[in-house]
Amino acid sequence: MLKVVKNEQGQAMVEYALVLPVFLLLLMFVIDVGWITYQKVMFNHVCRRTSWDISLPQEEEWVMTNNRPIVRSGFRANRILREQFSKANEDTTNHIDLSNVSISNGKVSIYPGSKVYKYNAPRGVPSDQADVHFGTTTIEIQGVIEYTIEPLTPLSKPFFRDGINLTNNLYKARRIRMQS
Repeated sequence: MLKVVKNEQGQAMVEYALVLPVFLLLLMFVIDVGWITYQKVMFNHVCRRTSWDISLPQEEEWVMTNNRPIVRSGFRANRILREQFSKANEDTTNHIDLSNVSISNGKVSIYPGSKVYKYNAPRGVPSDQADVHFGTTTIEIQGVIEYTIEPLTPLSKPFFRDGINLTNNLYKARRIRMQS
């Protein structure tokens, strides 16, 4: 009887050579998707912080005192938004790359206004009602903030040579001050 000798040592090496590239491609893909998702979340967070935290105390005081609006647009507004964006980025624990951020179409407006509140005395009669007038200051922020994410792994770099562009059309209006 002839005995057939099978050598299976080479089979494992062939399987390894076939599976390793697929595994590495999948791993790099997961790393890049995670990185892009993380950067997008951080970009949106910094944009929100920019709109929440922006304040111009001297101009707000001037508007409240003189009852006239101040509107900053173009280069000056873009500079104000960039400064606030940089500050908001520093306040976060994980920073985004500011060299890949551009700000355009900026507008920062501060408007005076007034608000009337009806005051009712507790257990009072309708004649106990009073109107209380407050002077208000409202800030309105607008701008387009663009961020380019660079991929991490060499797998994605040929596909995303110019990076992945994220755009946030920033708009926020909020009352910043009330004074009686």
